[in-house]
Formats: sequence, structure tokens, C-alpha cells
Amino acid sequence: MKQIFFLDDSGPPFGHMVLALGGYLGGFDGNFLWNRIGAEYSSNVPVWSLRLLPALAGALSVPMAYQIVLELHFSHCAAMGAALLMLIENALITQSRLMLLESVLIFFNLLAVLSYLKFFNCQKHSPFSLSWWFWLTLTGVACSCAVGIKYMGVFTYVLVLGVAAVHAWHLLGDQTLSNVGADVQCCMRPACMGQMQMSQGVCVFCHLLARAVALLVI
Repeated sequence: MKQIFFLDDSGPPFGHMVLALGGYLGGFDGNFLWNRIGAEYSSNVPVWSLRLLPALAGALSVPMAYQIVLELHFSHCAAMGAALLMLIENALITQSRLMLLESVLIFFNLLAVLSYLKFFNCQKHSPFSLSWWFWLTLTGVACSCAVGIKYMGVFTYVLVLGVAAVHAWHLLGDQTLSNVGADVQCCMRPACMGQMQMSQGVCVFCHLLARAVALLVI
């Protein structure tokens, strides 16, 4: 925002870029020193805009928890119970009200799990359909975003890859599939999820490199 290139070693850059997007949409010019906890914000800091995306991510986590339980083929009452537990979770409520990355990380973690469950259920009825490709790609995107926000997102990435590996193992023993069909389905899972992770890393790196070159030229 201030046209100053720097590298933040506190974590991956994507989470900070999400918060910066909220500030950009609110017209924040970056002229505020975040050097003391509890400091009073100046008039040029759009607090509402900076808190918007974390609050939205926290709010959307509740219906996603409901959908995850439904995709696991539990009852609507169980899904309502899971959503209610998310709704009254004090830590999530507090983190969603502040300019923090935790609610955004939880959102992408849940999105990754939900997308893979949607993909797996599509696998049973219509493999290689448009919805099949959509949910598989969204799984890779959500995992990449989770890792790009905080390194703890790697655990969700490993979880999804582990579940995908178990499902791929069962596909290899499915006598109703041809050898080519089973091989393609097993290869597309890690390929899509790994490709999304690499693509996001390359895009972020290219963006930072372009900004650095532009500032050097100026």
C-alpha cells in the first residue's frame, strides 16, 4: 500500500495479503504503525473494512461445518449440533471480530475438507463430470490457501492427501474399473492438489518479484 517492498518472516504471505485486500477495499493508505498492542487507531484506518474478511470467514465456517457433517452421511440433527458448537465457540467468535488470520485459516481448512467430501461423493455417481473436476480443483485451491495463510495449514493438507491415498488404494482394487480408469483417477488426486499448491506459490512469488522490480525501476 505504501509502495515499499519488504519480506515478512513471520509466516506465509497469503494471509497478510487477504487482510491487505480488506484494507485496500476500505481505502487504507498504510500510514499507521502497528507497533503496540492496544494502540488507538487513527482516523485513516478503516477498522470495519479490515475486520470484514475475518468476520465473513468466521461466519461462513458455521454452515460449512453443517455441510461437512451432512456429507459424512450423518443426520440433520447431528449436522445442526456441529454447526451450533461452531456458532457458540468463544475463541472463534473473538478471533472473527479482530484483524487476525485464525478465522480465515479455519475457513479454508473447512473448505478443503468439505470440497474433498463433495468430490468423493461425486466419485460414486459421476466420475470425471464437471462437478467432479470442480470439487477436486477447489480442494487443491483451499489446501493451497490454508498453507499460504499459516504453516499449520500443512496438517489439513496432509489429512486430505492421506484420505485421498486411502480412497485411491480402494480404487485400485475396484474390479468394476478398467486399469486405465483406475490409474487416471489415482493420479489426478495428487496431481490437482499438488499443482494448485505449486501454482499459488509461483503466483505469489511472481507478484512479489514484479513489485520489487517495479519499485527498483521507479
